[in-house]
Amino acid sequence: MKIILIIFILCNFNSSSAQSDTVVFSDSSEVMNTLNVSDSAMADDSMHAVDSLKFYNLSVISNFGNASVYIDTSFSGKTPLLNYKIKEGNYKIKVVNPYLADGWQNGNQTTDLNLNTDTTISVKFKYFYYFNSVPFNAQIFFADTLFGKTPLRIFTDNELKGNVLFKKNNYTDYNFNMKNYNPESGLEIILNQAGSLDIKSNESIVYKNKGTQFKTERNLFAILGLGVASITGAYFSVNYKNTANEAYDDYIRTGNRLKLEEANSNDTSFVISLILMQAAIGGLMYFLFFD
Repeated sequence: MKIILIIFILCNFNSSSAQSDTVVFSDSSEVMNTLNVSDSAMADDSMHAVDSLKFYNLSVISNFGNASVYIDTSFSGKTPLLNYKIKEGNYKIKVVNPYLADGWQNGNQTTDLNLNTDTTISVKFKYFYYFNSVPFNAQIFFADTLFGKTPLRIFTDNELKGNVLFKKNNYTDYNFNMKNYNPESGLEIILNQAGSLDIKSNESIVYKNKGTQFKTERNLFAILGLGVASITGAYFSVNYKNTANEAYDDYIRTGNRLKLEEANSNDTSFVISLILMQAAIGGLMYFLFFD
């Protein structure tokens, strides 16, 4: 009897254990399913929020071309940067001056942008100039105004156009045309002592040939050839025209159709010679005055 009771108790214990394990497994599955559904909903909401962002056109222009444009520290292109597609939002735009002065912060532009429509950013850099001379301490004049003394670094709101004059006692004045200024290297000149001329230090000087009034050499062979062609064309034009007139007069007197054909043929040759002569004269004018 005791044995039967012990077996009955053991069977009930195993049955209860089995029921407990099943409940735990079922609960875990329900929790995991709930978490998965929640994560999926959050992901869908996030994707929906991203998809709802609009794209706009951003353009960046500057008075100096080829300036680097950075959007949130990422390089995006160089000016003029036109119709750059970007999502709406807040950005930090940085435009870097392409002409970096050695050791100087050369007017880089930074701005905060809340992009919610097509936007154009216009950047105006200041112009940086560097002047130096050997010997130094030479006065620099622009438009009759003293800028300072060499070496000189200067920022200006507007581009310098025209001549810059360098003056120093006991040295020859030096004129420099700013259209030849190189913003990447600046300008460094060598002044000559008054009464002397150093050919090596004045290699950039261009001397005008006052004998011909031309700054560059002429193409002599082309000029001579076109001159001869012009004279030859003029000669044949006159000759063909006179011959045509004589033949036509004979046709009027005699009624000979052959004379009329001869007149027409010579008129055609006259026109061709005249065109060639004019073309030769045009080429001659070009090589004389415009080459």
